Amino acid sequence: MQNKGKIFMMLLVSICLTTFITTSGFGKENGEAKRPHYESRGQIPEQYKWQMKDLYEDKKTWEEDIRKVEKLAAQLGNQAGKLGQGAEHLKKSLEIYTALNRTFEKVYAYAKLSLDTNKSNPDYQAMSNQVDDLSMKVGEKISFFIPELLQIPGEKLQQFMKQPEMEKYQRWISVQIRDREHTLPKEMEQVLAKSSSIANAPESIFGMLTKDMIYPTIKDETGKEVKLTPANYGSYIKSNNREVRKKAYDAYYKTVDQFKDTFAQILQSEVKKNIFYSDVRKYPSSLDASLEANNIPSSVYDNLISTIHKQLPLLHQYITLKKEAAGLKEMHLYDLYRGFNQTENTTYIPYDKATEMVKNGLAVLGEEYSQLLGRAFQERWMDVYYTKGKRTGAYQWGAYDSHPYILLNYQGDMDDIFTIAHELGHAGHSYFSNRSQDYLYASYPIFTAEVASTTNEALLFREMYRQAKTKEEKISILNQRLEDYMGTLFLQTMFAEFEKAIHVKAEQGEALTADTLSTIYGDLMRKYYGESLLVDHFASLGWARIPHFYRNYYVYQYATGFAAANAFAQRIIDDGEPAVNDYIKKFLSAGDSKDPIEVLKDAGIDMTSPRVVKQALKGFEETLKELQALLNT
Repeated sequence: MQNKGKIFMMLLVSICLTTFITTSGFGKENGEAKRPHYESRGQIPEQYKWQMKDLYEDKKTWEEDIRKVEKLAAQLGNQAGKLGQGAEHLKKSLEIYTALNRTFEKVYAYAKLSLDTNKSNPDYQAMSNQVDDLSMKVGEKISFFIPELLQIPGEKLQQFMKQPEMEKYQRWISVQIRDREHTLPKEMEQVLAKSSSIANAPESIFGMLTKDMIYPTIKDETGKEVKLTPANYGSYIKSNNREVRKKAYDAYYKTVDQFKDTFAQILQSEVKKNIFYSDVRKYPSSLDASLEANNIPSSVYDNLISTIHKQLPLLHQYITLKKEAAGLKEMHLYDLYRGFNQTENTTYIPYDKATEMVKNGLAVLGEEYSQLLGRAFQERWMDVYYTKGKRTGAYQWGAYDSHPYILLNYQGDMDDIFTIAHELGHAGHSYFSNRSQDYLYASYPIFTAEVASTTNEALLFREMYRQAKTKEEKISILNQRLEDYMGTLFLQTMFAEFEKAIHVKAEQGEALTADTLSTIYGDLMRKYYGESLLVDHFASLGWARIPHFYRNYYVYQYATGFAAANAFAQRIIDDGEPAVNDYIKKFLSAGDSKDPIEVLKDAGIDMTSPRVVKQALKGFEETLKELQALLNT
């Protein structure tokens, strides 16, 4: 994540992307609620589509703010050469800079949120292109701002900051000064600003390629021909019918395999881009460049990987347990997400029932948080169902001047309930941070974002398990929790190790071909999942379908966030209201008022120590033992 001010689009950090392999089930209806299917967005009832009018009444008002952005950019451009002339000039420039970014954030979100509901819509494509062009042009126009700010002599700047009206800018300016050695002269910053649209190209091309790929049909459990899509793949891969799982797996990865060289070129371009920017800004490595933006010590990244390595036998034990329970001679990736009960997660869970389960599971967070959840469901913060052209996965986004927006692709499985809770964790974080912090300090970094989302998942699990009545229910919920550990703490650490490995190879001048990427990824799969899982050619292609690799050392924060979240959840369960108050006031409301490591320390979580990750792994071990005990009774 880039530092604020380095790139004009710096305030897009409230996005959370959760599009890695889901563990959802796709079973028979069993005479219960029927799974809805919509051919077009127009068929979806309005209450299941987010309310875009809460951002802008119509396109005309959106265009008015685009003109406002252009006007503010011109005003800030007129301040070039004046920042060091006096505190009043600097204050005026900072006010314009803040208003500019605040308005741009809103117009950008409106365009991109619209596009994500239907990437084939030409009007939305045009709006998206318009804000991308606007970002580049405005970024170029104001690229003087940070270099000129940093050219003000230290003593003079300190005198400016003693003025009472400058107090609210002190942390923001101190962050820029901390990064002074990586800020380039004005002319070079202008060149980098012009490159912003090129820099975003790998992620855009990846998104468009995955959207345009055509997948074959397969037969579901009833023998019906169904169209495979990225959205429903995660459901079929957990079917009770092994033949359905295998067909979905083969069909999906045969399609990906046809484009593996293209995916490799796109990912190599992303890696080279990261290396280019880190080199130009004089960072020791691309990893250092990514971590330093939020003042994260590299030891946090390295401690995560080394600590997980030591406990991989626990994951191997879980995989072996699944293989033995299924009676498999060979366990493939398409078997990995199959549960322990033949009947679990085979019944569709209606969305409205899922929202009630989430509200009940998070009731421990108190009345204020419960009211927030009620607003999210009633005021259409959520976009629920998939139709062709919609972005897959799930995320939370929005603007400082809007409520949070949550994109879902609801399939009606247990995993989807946890996804709702996860994204509402981000929404709560955004809500409390925006309400408590000035604009410049409200947009929390990803490092802390994943803590809020995963705390919700941990609390939901505990409540669901507490209410479980039967052995089968308990096994299902325990397995879901272990899947969360596997998919977040272990798998995301594996992704982080993969990301570091491919950047190091590229920094050493090696080409990242499809074969190279598959070899690295396949070897890591074998290392993390152990001998019980057969890692075939398709499993080694997993790198080709992960959008997170286009967000520059993003994924490790899922794992660190998961570890910190488990510590928060335990305190909330143990201590009740005092812990809830600390969690909301000291953490959710802190935003970017301090560096993320310090925000967590204030709330009692020290991520510079391996202890928090070790505690999370202890939780995995205890949950695994509890599952084994139930299976043996």
